[in-house]
Amino acid sequence: MARYQVGTNIILADAAFMQSQYPEGGYTLITEPVLPQPKETKLTKLEFQLRFTFNELVTIEVASATNPGVRVLQKQQQVAEFIDLTDPNTQLGIMYLVSQGLLTHDRGTEILTP
Repeated sequence: MARYQVGTNIILADAAFMQSQYPEGGYTLITEPVLPQPKETKLTKLEFQLRFTFNELVTIEVASATNPGVRVLQKQQQVAEFIDLTDPNTQLGIMYLVSQGLLTHDRGTEILTP
C-alpha cells in the first residue's frame, strides 16, 4: 500500500488499483522522506574501546603508569555501565587525552563522533 494524491485527495491503495481506476494517470505517488536514523551515542565499554587503535590504547596504558589523570579516566570507564559520547565527562576525558598528547585533536573528534 502506498499513498497517492489525486487532485486534493489522498488515496491509500496499491499500484494495481491506481492503474485500474486511473488508467490515464492523473495521480502522484506520495513518497515519504527518508530520515536518517539517529546514531547511537551510548556504547558498551568494549564498543568504546574499539574506537581506539591498538597503538592508541598502548600509548594510553603506558601513560597511566605516570599520569594520575589517565588512571582516573581508566577507573571511571571500568565502573561505568556504558559510555555516552554526548556526556560532558566523556568529552572532557577525550579532551584531556588530547591535551596530554596521547591522541590528536582529529582522532579525539573521530572517537566522539556517533
